[in-house]
Amino acid sequence: MNTLRRYDLAALACGALAVSFLFAGDLSTTRPAEKDPQRHTGFLDDIKNMHGTINLVFVGDSITDGWRGGGRQVWDKYFAPHKALNLGIGGDRTEHVLWRLQHGELDGYEAHLFVVMIGTNNGDPAPDVAEGIKAILEEIRTKQPQANILLLGIFPRGEKADGGREKNASVNKLIAKFDDGVVHYLDIGAKFLQADGTMSAEIMPDFLHPSPKGYEIWAEAIDASVKLLLQESNTAALAGPGPYKRLANLAAQVKAGIGLGQVLKTLAQKKESKDAAEAAEAKMMFDALQSGGQKNLDAALAYKDTKPILALPRLDRVAAQFAGDEIGTKAKQGAEQLRKDPKVVREVEADQMLKKLQAFEQGFKAAGRDRDRSPKSPQFRKVNAQGIETLIAGCQQLIQRYPGTVAAQKAEALMNDYR
Repeated sequence: MNTLRRYDLAALACGALAVSFLFAGDLSTTRPAEKDPQRHTGFLDDIKNMHGTINLVFVGDSITDGWRGGGRQVWDKYFAPHKALNLGIGGDRTEHVLWRLQHGELDGYEAHLFVVMIGTNNGDPAPDVAEGIKAILEEIRTKQPQANILLLGIFPRGEKADGGREKNASVNKLIAKFDDGVVHYLDIGAKFLQADGTMSAEIMPDFLHPSPKGYEIWAEAIDASVKLLLQESNTAALAGPGPYKRLANLAAQVKAGIGLGQVLKTLAQKKESKDAAEAAEAKMMFDALQSGGQKNLDAALAYKDTKPILALPRLDRVAAQFAGDEIGTKAKQGAEQLRKDPKVVREVEADQMLKKLQAFEQGFKAAGRDRDRSPKSPQFRKVNAQGIETLIAGCQQLIQRYPGTVAAQKAEALMNDYR
C-alpha cells in the first residue's frame, strides 16, 4: 500500500460525500426547484394526518407515484402495514425532489427507512445525475439521521437497450458507490427484463412504468431488504425520543455510539434513583437502548447465513458498542463463528479495501471544478493524473491480494474505467 499512503484514504472515506456536495451547487441537478406545489402541500397534509407515525418512506418520481395507481394493491400488501408514506410525483427530477425535501417533507416524523429511486427524468450527464442523487441522500441524512436509506438503481427503460437505458446504467454504476452502511444500494433492474435483455409490455406497458405485475416484481425484490433495514436502529436513534435534562451527557454518549454496554449498566442503576425525574429518564433511555441494540443484533444475525459479508462488520460494530453487555457478547460470538471461515474474512477485508478506493475516487472527482467528470475526458484525466495513477495501483493491489472475490471483480471494473 506504499502508493496509497500518498493519500489519506480514511479521511477521504469520511469526507468524500461532504466535499462532493459542496462543489455540486453549480449543477442543475443539485439546484432545488419547485414544480408541483399542490402535490407538495398534499404530502405535508399526509404527514400531518399520520400524526408522526411513519416508519417507511418512498421517495421518487412517477414510477414511485404509481404505487397509488396500478401498484396500489401490492403497496397495501407489502408496505402499508409498515406505516408507509409515498413521496413520489410524476415527472420529478432530482432537483424537484431536493426542493420538496427542503420544504417540509422530512419534517414532523422520524422514519426508520427511506427507499429512494430518482433520476430517469433528468436529461443531464450521468455524473451530474449522480450528484443530484447524492444531494438528496445528504438531505435525508441531515434531517433524518436515525434512518437507514435503501437506494435503488434507476430501473431500465425502453423495449430494447438504447441510449436512455445505457445512461441509467451509467448513473447506477456511480451511485452504487454511495453504499456505506447507512445508505444501502440495491439494483433490481434485471428482474424487469427478459433473458435476451428486452422488456415485456406485460411488465412495463410503456416500457417505463410498471404494470401491477411489475409492481409485484418490485415489491418481492426489495421485501427482504426492507424488513431487515426496518429492524436496524441507527446509532442516533438508540437514545430514544428524549428530551433528557438530567441525563443529557449519557444521551450524547449513546448518540456517539461509545461504550453502550457500560451505559446500560449505569442506566440500570439510575432507574432506581430517588430522583423521580432522573429515574424516568433512565428508564426511557434504557428501554430504547436495549431494544435498539437487540434489533441491530438480530438484523446482523439475519445476514449471517445469506450475506456474511454484511453480517461480519455489523456484528463487529455491535460487539464493540455493547461490550460488557449480553448484546455485545452475543455479537462477538457471532463474529467469531464467521471468522472461522477464511472465505468470509477475505471477502470482508476485500470489500473494506474496495470501499476506501471508491471513496478515494469520489474525493478527487469531487475536488475537480471542471464540469466534465467523465473518466474518459482528456481534461479530467490531465487534472487528476496523480489520483488516477494511485487509484489504478490500489485496484491492482486489491486484485492481487484478494483474487476471486466480489470486490476484486468490482475493482477490475473500476480500474478499467480509467484505462
